[in-house]
Amino acid sequence: MPESAEDRELVTEAWQYEIIKGRMIRNQDSKKVVLGDNYFSKKKFSRNLEIGDKVSIQGKEFEVAGFLKRQGNFEIDDSVLMTDEAMRDIFNLKDEWDVFMAKVSPGYDINQVTETIRRNLISSRDLSEGHEDFDIQTPEDILNTVNNILLILQAVLIGIAAT
Repeated sequence: MPESAEDRELVTEAWQYEIIKGRMIRNQDSKKVVLGDNYFSKKKFSRNLEIGDKVSIQGKEFEVAGFLKRQGNFEIDDSVLMTDEAMRDIFNLKDEWDVFMAKVSPGYDINQVTETIRRNLISSRDLSEGHEDFDIQTPEDILNTVNNILLILQAVLIGIAAT
């Protein structure tokens, strides 16, 4: 989780994290984690975990601070949330990012902001146009992907029903 409260709020909102037991980690919680619901409601270990239990990640001990509400999405239900500092320490990460989120302020055009981010990433990574090593997705892009998946599923179900 990001260091600033504002950034943590953005991540929490974007991923729709909701705590069902315990609490969300805070910036000073370098030795605490929040776990997805599968660690609470399913037997991932010899017993279900509880608030205050200790877990070992990459040989470092963390205390369970909370559990996320089940979303039916393995990325959330199996997730382990920790502070950026703790994650960078245990996985020996420097200044790397796999995912980052941006919230477009009112009055700005999302497509223009997306294009500005794309150009800045191309420049900062010393890439050439058309040879990007990253992907940018707007909420509209994600919705289109979901709609395409639903159309494929619908076609498959119609095909099954017709046989």
